Amino acid sequence: NSACMYYVRRLLWSLVTIWLILSATFVITRLIPGDPVIELLNDSNTSIPGGSGNYSVDDYQRTAQLLHLDKPPFYFSIVPAEFHRDLFDMPILIQRFTRHVIREGATWEQANQLIETIQQLDPGIAPAGTPGHSLRELSIFSPSSPEKMVEQSNQILQSQDLDSAQRVEVTRLRNLANQIQTQSVSFMYFIPMPIWHGSDNMYHDWITSTFRLQLGDSEVDGLPVWTKIGRALTWTLCINVVSIILAYLFSIPIGTYAAWKGGRFDQIINLFLYVLYSLPVFWLTTILVVFFTTGEYGTWTNLFPATGIMNVATSGSTWSAVLQNLDQLIIPVLVMSTSVMAYVSRQIRNSVHIEKNKTYIWQARSMGMSEHRLLWRHAFRNASFPLITMIAYLIPAMISGSLVVEVICNIPGMGRLMYDSIFNQDWNVVLGIVLISGVLTIIGIWISDLLYQWADPRVNIQNLNT
Repeated sequence: NSACMYYVRRLLWSLVTIWLILSATFVITRLIPGDPVIELLNDSNTSIPGGSGNYSVDDYQRTAQLLHLDKPPFYFSIVPAEFHRDLFDMPILIQRFTRHVIREGATWEQANQLIETIQQLDPGIAPAGTPGHSLRELSIFSPSSPEKMVEQSNQILQSQDLDSAQRVEVTRLRNLANQIQTQSVSFMYFIPMPIWHGSDNMYHDWITSTFRLQLGDSEVDGLPVWTKIGRALTWTLCINVVSIILAYLFSIPIGTYAAWKGGRFDQIINLFLYVLYSLPVFWLTTILVVFFTTGEYGTWTNLFPATGIMNVATSGSTWSAVLQNLDQLIIPVLVMSTSVMAYVSRQIRNSVHIEKNKTYIWQARSMGMSEHRLLWRHAFRNASFPLITMIAYLIPAMISGSLVVEVICNIPGMGRLMYDSIFNQDWNVVLGIVLISGVLTIIGIWISDLLYQWADPRVNIQNLNT
């Protein structure tokens, strides 16, 4: 019963932890400067109407709706009381324009009149020095101060030949802007007002689709998110599984025997591990790539094949691409295994060093137990707790990969995918990687709990609960 209750509580806390991670990711992505709609419309490779920079207000609204950015961010908003509840029913660009002009001193009614006037402007009327931008588009996309609107309107009235209808439109805009210019911000602007949106908001869509594992498509190339993550995961697993196996095969005997033998041997090994652990991953990777993948510095330096994955098909099997590029993974595996081996060896060496000086070791030795049995059956087993603890971090590390190694060696793994997705603001892919890393971290902690009990039967559920 106690074991079941323990794992039920752990499951509930795990769900809460994942929810907090996803919520923090949502907040961070919304705080990052830049407009993903503008960036997508400016992308020359996009198939969205209005792409390559030739977009209108309607194109912007359509793309924002496609990216689900036309909804309120959360279940409720706290806005100035000067705003009306109809604000969030407006298109997103009109919302921004309304917020701007009210902040400049307009009332809600004046803001709506200004919007009406701008939407009625002739699309051929443009201020000087803004080729390709009409006054209507410019006002909505880049709302300026009322003083600037007055200046642009006067400039148009003086420098362009306008018919009577166009002159009436521009004059009305100038008069409204001039009226707002002479006003100060209403005191209602400084009074907060809550507005409830219900479940029709970006956060609700984000969190519910994530828990249903429906992450949609990439905002960059339109591929399904899980397809991109699956391809990158294959490369990362190939590198990290091999690296961790090699690291443990070498680090456990090196660290264990160094601590058990002691003396000069331990000092030399400890110094070697310290130097190896101190080498920055980016420096070691760069050195191997620059100096040891070419014969330019001597025939003996051409030890590894040139880096960079070749023949990566977007529609074929990822495993076939891996098999064709096995030699390109030598440097990433070498660097990753070296880094992990240095860290694990130092941890196990310190633990065995502490265990070998304990009383039970001296008592077992005095009873005639062999050194080999004493070391591996007792000392190492009690000293293996750091290795078990590291499992909780190595499992998600295997998935997230090494950003530095994958970028330098041009490996299309999870680290490289995370880097590219953040740079391109492809938040659906970022969310998938964060979700996988969070879940695997929790799974790693659960596995660590079970291995603790295996390593030391005294570690029971009651101990874990406390």
